[in-house]
Amino acid sequence: MIASLESQRAAPVTRTIPPGTPNFFHAGFPKTASTWLYHCLREHPEVCTPRQDAIHFLTIHYHEGWQAYSERFSSYRGEPVVADTTPSYACFSWSRQRLYDFNPQAKILLTLRNPIERAYSHYWHLRRKGQCTYAFADVLTNKVDLFNAWIAYGFYGYHLSELLKLFPRSQVQVLLYDDLKADPRAFCRQVFEFLDIDADFVPASIDRPRNVASYHPKLRERVRNLLQGRPWNESEYDRGMGDAVREQLCTIYAADMEVLARQIDRDLSHWK
Repeated sequence: MIASLESQRAAPVTRTIPPGTPNFFHAGFPKTASTWLYHCLREHPEVCTPRQDAIHFLTIHYHEGWQAYSERFSSYRGEPVVADTTPSYACFSWSRQRLYDFNPQAKILLTLRNPIERAYSHYWHLRRKGQCTYAFADVLTNKVDLFNAWIAYGFYGYHLSELLKLFPRSQVQVLLYDDLKADPRAFCRQVFEFLDIDADFVPASIDRPRNVASYHPKLRERVRNLLQGRPWNESEYDRGMGDAVREQLCTIYAADMEVLARQIDRDLSHWK
């Protein structure tokens, strides 16, 4: 699979990249600890980061121009790594192409989380902010826009295949969110080694969860919980998506998961 993708990839482009220009992208995917990694990278003395994570230049703010982009990295002081941690770049054909056009020599990290859990966490991240009011199950009821917003991101096998048509495999690091949860220090070390910077550096942020999806029930929900014999503070988030929805998503993702497992040579059976 990888060999065939390499043969499809565009001819390598040699380009001089100006100092202070992003040369590392945590390009995907939402709700895979990108905010946590941003803070870990921000502490490393060999990494320059913008003032905030997820700046979405290659997706949302591209029309502002390269000067506006470069101003995001005004803190650059000669660090060997300039990092843009925006977890949407790997999700769309046009942003993948923009990434390549911008810096074909860039190193790219993809962090992959069980796509079912990723979608549910993403949904509740915005639900907690009051940015959506519909039920999670609605994404599977003939609403293409909702399906695209929550489910399509999780077709990692497809997204990786398309990315490898542009970038050589040596420039793309693929790590699992499961490994991060099991051993954040080892995860950070792998990223630092990939970037050829001090891998022994341990950021203070390494044990601090960031941007965790959650939901605190409103008064009406608390009363309903008590009337139905559930803990008063149990939320819809705590109860989960339901077995029927999970089984349907398992079926939706099954073929792509098989492709991905072969691509990265990892057993992903625990995602099903």
